[in-house]
Amino acid sequence: MDIILSIIGYTLFSAVGFFFFEKSEFTKNFFGNKQNSIYLSIAFIIFGIYLAKADLITPNITEQIVFSLANYLVCFIGAILATFIGMKGTFTFNNNKKFLHSLNSGIILGFLLLFIAFL
Repeated sequence: MDIILSIIGYTLFSAVGFFFFEKSEFTKNFFGNKQNSIYLSIAFIIFGIYLAKADLITPNITEQIVFSLANYLVCFIGAILATFIGMKGTFTFNNNKKFLHSLNSGIILGFLLLFIAFL
C-alpha cells in the first residue's frame, strides 16, 4: 500500500513539472536538459543514502543504497505515468523534454518531501 501511495504522490509531483515547467523560458531550458537531469538524479540518490544513514533503522550500507534506489525508481515511475497521462497515451523516451520536466519536478519535490519527513 505504501508503494502505491508513493507512486501516486510522485506522479502528482511530476505532473507539476509537466504542466508548469514550460511556462518559463528558464525552467524550460534548464529542466529540459538531459545533463541537468543526470546531475539531479545522482544528487537525489546520494541524498537518499544520506537520509537513510541518518535514520537509525537502516544501519547497513546495503539497506541505505536499496532505500535510495527504490525511492528514485518510484520517482522515475511517477514521471513516466505523469508524462503518459499528460500526453494522452502517446509516450516515447526519444528526445522527450516533457518527460525530463516531469522527472526533474518529481526529483525536486521529492527532495523537499524527504527533507521534511526526515527532519
